[in-house]
Parts: sequence; C-alpha cells; structure tokens
Amino acid sequence: MRVGILGDTHGDLRTARLLLGRLGAIEALLHTGDYYDDAMQMARWPELRGIPVHAVLGNGDYALDGPRQVTLQLAGRKVMLVHGHQHDVKRGLTRLVQGARSLAPDAVVFGHTHVAGIFHEQGLLLINPGSPSLPRRRVPGSGAILDIRPDGIFPELIELV
Repeated sequence: MRVGILGDTHGDLRTARLLLGRLGAIEALLHTGDYYDDAMQMARWPELRGIPVHAVLGNGDYALDGPRQVTLQLAGRKVMLVHGHQHDVKRGLTRLVQGARSLAPDAVVFGHTHVAGIFHEQGLLLINPGSPSLPRRRVPGSGAILDIRPDGIFPELIELV
C-alpha cells in the first residue's frame, strides 16, 4: 500500500497540489495538521476521488472540531498520526516516543516542525513530511510516502524541486 503524507500546508493548496502530483499514485493520504481544513478540501479534489484522507488538528487549527490524534490500520500495520505540538517535537522526539509506546504502532507520522525527516528512536519508526509551502532550514518544500508491504514499512521523503 502506497500512502502519501502531507502536513503543515497552512492554506497553500496550490503548493500542496503540486507536491501531491510528485507523490505519484497513492492509496491513502495522511495530513499531519496545520491546516486541517486543507485536508478536508483536498479530500474533494478529483485526483483523490475514492482515496481516503485522514487528518489531525494542529496547533494552528483554531476552533475546529476534529481528531488530535488517530491510530489507523493500513495494510495490516498500525500507524499513529499526530501533529506533534502536544508532544513538544520541536525540542526533541522523546515525548512523542513515550506517548506512542502504549499504542505500539508500527510507525508514527507527525508534523509541526516543518522539517522533513525519517527517524528511528527506541525501535520506533517516525516520519515527518515537512511542509510543502513553509519549509524550515532552507530546504525545498516536501512531503513523504510510506510504502507498506508485507516485509516492512519503507518511508521516502519527496521534495518539490
């Protein structure tokens, strides 16, 4: 199963759409929040017709109803989706790993930092897609792919270049 990941789109749907085109064929889309409404709009795009879109609220999603964290079953694997601000991910991944432990996910997808990365912490796979429109550290806008296969989960960062 090929899963696209975007987040921290902050209302820039034009750039999100460009990056979505770079992700190629996907079977699901995860959005890490900031802005949750962007994900709801993307779910109506013709190119995502019939593809489930899962999203969480971020710290920039004021006065909206929606989940702050979800755990999904994707191709037989458990994936935790969260924005990350509630785990203070800008200061490190320790609290995120601790918060995920009780759920025993196969992978954790998070955002908030606007910095893409794939991390292995205490035996846990963590993926941050970065931001397509507001990346930090002078890198291109980005997203990610999770290729979930019987032999494992294989993440890949995708840049807008």
